[in-house]
Amino acid sequence: MNKMNRILKLGMIVLFAVLLTACGNDTAKSDTKESKEKETVSIPKEKEFEEKTKAKSETFENDTLSLQSGSKIKLISTVVTEDYFSDKTLFGILFSYENNTDEPQSIGDIPLINFSMAQNTGDTTETLYNGIPPEDFKFQQEYDNSKKSVNAGKTVKSIVLYELANTKGELTLTINDDFGKNIGTKEYKLK
Repeated sequence: MNKMNRILKLGMIVLFAVLLTACGNDTAKSDTKESKEKETVSIPKEKEFEEKTKAKSETFENDTLSLQSGSKIKLISTVVTEDYFSDKTLFGILFSYENNTDEPQSIGDIPLINFSMAQNTGDTTETLYNGIPPEDFKFQQEYDNSKKSVNAGKTVKSIVLYELANTKGELTLTINDDFGKNIGTKEYKLK
């Protein structure tokens, strides 16, 4: 009886092994068929891409950045204030964003994509980073707008703040297109 149980168990193990191997072979065959299929992808010709890019090029003229989307960023004025967390001085640029697209657009992305600020401190030129305004900030509403999206067809004011290296020297705001290419600069002199 014991011998019979062993033979029966061994037979069951062999049967399951054969069944599992058979199932595995079917899957492998179907995977092979799928991987042999080819997908056709069309790549635009370089000339076509250049023509589309030229038709919608971004420009910076008269303190206004015109984007490929048709939207516009207009530099309005500047402000100097103190940083919330430190004794550093902040330099702010007040701007308006006119959303000429069909969808809401995040106004907070503009300083990250389209602006970079540097300060000539005499011996070096330093890249400036964003700061946080004090509690009683005159342009708090505009600062809060930087965390919102502007609805299609609307214009909203916002402000970007940079932590100054010191309170003297020249500042250079570099204006970039949506691909990071420099398309203009604006100079500021601290008094």
